[in-house]
Amino acid sequence: MDRLRLALHAAGWLLLFTCLIGWIHGPVGASVFWPPTLLANVLHELCCTAVALGLLLLFWQKRFSLGVLLLAQPVALHFWIEGLAGAERAAAYRPLRVATMNVGHLQRGPREVLRHLAQERFDFVALQEIDRELQPLLETELAEQYPHRWFERRGGIAVGILSAHPFQRLQGPEFEAEPWWFEPQLVALDFEGEEIQILAHHVWVMASGFGGAEPSLRDVFSGAQHLRLAPRVLLLGDWNSTPTSAAASKLRRMGFTDAYQATAADLAGTYARRDPLGIPRPPWVRLDHAYVQGDLLPVSARIGPSLGADHLGVELVLDLGPAPRSL
Repeated sequence: MDRLRLALHAAGWLLLFTCLIGWIHGPVGASVFWPPTLLANVLHELCCTAVALGLLLLFWQKRFSLGVLLLAQPVALHFWIEGLAGAERAAAYRPLRVATMNVGHLQRGPREVLRHLAQERFDFVALQEIDRELQPLLETELAEQYPHRWFERRGGIAVGILSAHPFQRLQGPEFEAEPWWFEPQLVALDFEGEEIQILAHHVWVMASGFGGAEPSLRDVFSGAQHLRLAPRVLLLGDWNSTPTSAAASKLRRMGFTDAYQATAADLAGTYARRDPLGIPRPPWVRLDHAYVQGDLLPVSARIGPSLGADHLGVELVLDLGPAPRSL
C-alpha cells in the first residue's frame, strides 16, 4: 500500500510539472528553454510517460480522475487536437511519397531495410547512419527503384539520398557544422516537371543537450531560411530534437509545418534503442522529422516498421496540388 501511495504521489507531482511545462512549450510554442533543448527533450519523454500512466490507471479503473488528468495534460492535448484538425484531408492530386530513416545500429542485418525500400518505392528517401555493409547494397540492389542517389561518408557512417526522380544539389549558405560532421544537403527535386527544394540533414546527437548552441542544429535553421522563399520546400532528417523542443518552435515561427503532426493525431515516437540493460523501450520520442512550406501539403503520415535499427522511419504522402493546365 505504501508503494502504491508513493507511486501515486510521484505521478501527481509529474502531472503538475508536465502541465506547467506543457502550457509553456506546447500550445504556446514559446522558446523559454532555448537553448538548453535537453530539458525540453527530457520533459517530452516525461509527458509521454504520464500519458502511459494515465492509460494504465484508466485500464485498472482505479484513480479514474488522476488518469483523466494525466491524459489531459497540455502537450498531449496540443498534439492530438492539432493532429485531428488536419487529419481529414482529401486524397492527393499528385502524391509525393517521401521518407526519412536512420538505419544505424542494425540488429538484424541490412536485408529488412533493402526489402522495405524496394516494396514501398518512395519518391524520395533521406537516410542517416548508413554503415559500410549497407551502402554498396543500396547502390546495387536498389538501382532500378532509385536510379538517382547520393552518399557522403564520414568515418564509419554515411548519409545518403535515394530518389526515383532526378535531382540536383544546390549551393547553400555557409554552414557552421564541425569539419568532421555532415552539412545539410540542399537539393532540387524534379517531380513531374515541378521543382521541390529539399533540405536533408542528420543533426549531431549532442544537439539533444546543447540545442541552439550546437552548430549542426543551427545549420537546419540556416538552410530553412535559405530555402523558405521557394514555392515548395521540404525539410527532413534525424534532428535529435523532439516535437516539443524549442527547435520545433523556431521552425513553426519561420512558417514551416510539422507534416507528421499535421496529419497523425498521436504522440508516436521513432527512437527505440534498448536501454543499457538490453531492455527494449517503447519508441516514445520522435527525433526524426519532416517539415513543409509553400504549395506542398501533408496528406498522411505514419511511423515506419521496425527494421532492426535504433530509429523508426517517418513516412509521408505530400500533395503538390492539381497539375497546371497546358494552354
